[in-house]
Amino acid sequence: MKRILLVDDEKNILTVCRKGLEKTSYTVDTSTNLNGARDLMETHRYDLIMIDVHLRGENGIDLYIDIKKNDPSQKVLIITGSLDQANMSRIVEPFGDRYIFKPFGIRTLTSTVDEILGS
Repeated sequence: MKRILLVDDEKNILTVCRKGLEKTSYTVDTSTNLNGARDLMETHRYDLIMIDVHLRGENGIDLYIDIKKNDPSQKVLIITGSLDQANMSRIVEPFGDRYIFKPFGIRTLTSTVDEILGS
């Protein structure tokens, strides 16, 4: 079973996304902050890491940059509600990663994840 880490400070988003992804046979770990995400990444290998850009007092892009410095091949899906498409493209496309804009439906999320992971 493929393992996903979902990082978002909105607990309702974590719950809905986790349940939706688990229904499609993924194992999902969640974190509401960057330190928790980093701790989980030290103990688990993830097939996909999903990161919200805007976390309370933190910037998810910082985690994204750290991930890419350590493992450029790590698959990442950026979640955002505010950055424009040109900025997101400039950040993630050099690494072949994707982004998704909030709000999104669970079907959009699961199909995007399936495409990224080849499921």
